[in-house]
Order: sequence, then C-alpha cells, then structure tokens
Amino acid sequence: MKEGKYMKILFATTNPAKIKTYASRLTERGYEIVTLKDLKIDMD
Repeated sequence: MKEGKYMKILFATTNPAKIKTYASRLTERGYEIVTLKDLKIDMD
C-alpha cells in the first residue's frame, strides 16, 4: 500500500474470537478494521 493510504475492512461478524484473530493481523499491515459494534449495528 502507498504511504498515507489505508483500506477499511468491515467485519460483519459478532464473534469476538474471529475479530481478534483477523484484526490483529490486518492492522499490522495497515488496514483499519470496523466491526458491526463500531457502527452500532445490533444483530440480535
């Protein structure tokens, strides 16, 4: 990726283990992770 640019990725899951597993790897590579909770979307 070019310096100063990033990509946002929406994780459309409510499973905290999945979010933790993938988000840590992707943020290390410069991606911004957004979850349903971040967007205040309740799937219940």
